[in-house]
Amino acid sequence: LPIFKLSCVGRARVKPAWPTDDFSPTMMFYCCVTAEDKGDMAEVEAISTQSVVVPLKQENEQDNIVEEASKPPKVEEPPKVEEPPEPPKVEPAPAPAPEPAPYAAEPEHEYRPLVLKLRKKDGALGIDVDTTHENLCLIAKIHERGVVATWNSTCPEGTAIKEFDRIMSVDGVSGKPSLLMAALKKSNETVQIALEHPRISEFSVKKGGRKLGITCTANEKSTGARISHLEDGLIKEAAGHVKAGDLIVEIQGKQKMPKQLTADLVALEEMSMKVCSYSS
Repeated sequence: LPIFKLSCVGRARVKPAWPTDDFSPTMMFYCCVTAEDKGDMAEVEAISTQSVVVPLKQENEQDNIVEEASKPPKVEEPPKVEEPPEPPKVEPAPAPAPEPAPYAAEPEHEYRPLVLKLRKKDGALGIDVDTTHENLCLIAKIHERGVVATWNSTCPEGTAIKEFDRIMSVDGVSGKPSLLMAALKKSNETVQIALEHPRISEFSVKKGGRKLGITCTANEKSTGARISHLEDGLIKEAAGHVKAGDLIVEIQGKQKMPKQLTADLVALEEMSMKVCSYSS
């Protein structure tokens, strides 16, 4: 058999048009020739080509272009301007408490005498009379049995006789308490009495370093402590109608002896009182 000699007459480097890790970057080309044909051989340098990848056109690309063209241009919103923070609210200072208004004068009290005719069956009216105050003859106490108690249990409304009522006249006699008392003792089976109900005031005061503005007189046999002098002060502010000549009959809700009443007026810082006012 004839012997052939292989000789490399050419080679070329080809780069594939797609990426791959398995393909060898160099490909060799060989020709099988005899020794006699060698003189006719020529080396040919292989021409390497570079592949170009052209992406396929998307089918809906034209639709997207038309669709985007039909949309209105996007308008950018103007930047938001932040409002300045509200200043902290300042609470107004509380208004000072108003000063107490001066006492508003009440309508003038009308003193109406109550004239009664009483029958003295047993000769006793059943009352204690206080004649120690100048120009005041007072009913100090009403006993459970007696003409006055019987009258009070059956009398028309508004005509009952009460403690601290002032006796104005007895059987037409008026004047000093001693004269009125004498007329009561002198009366026979019937007696006509004219009475005056006092104007009663109940109020409280707190000194707080201020003065009451009153001067009182007290007699151990008297009913209450009588106001002998009145000036500007707590009493006048609390009850503007109270005047000199009126009678303090209770302090802290209790009837007390006159000297104890006057002592409480001096000692107590805060107190309630009951005052009886009479016509002049």
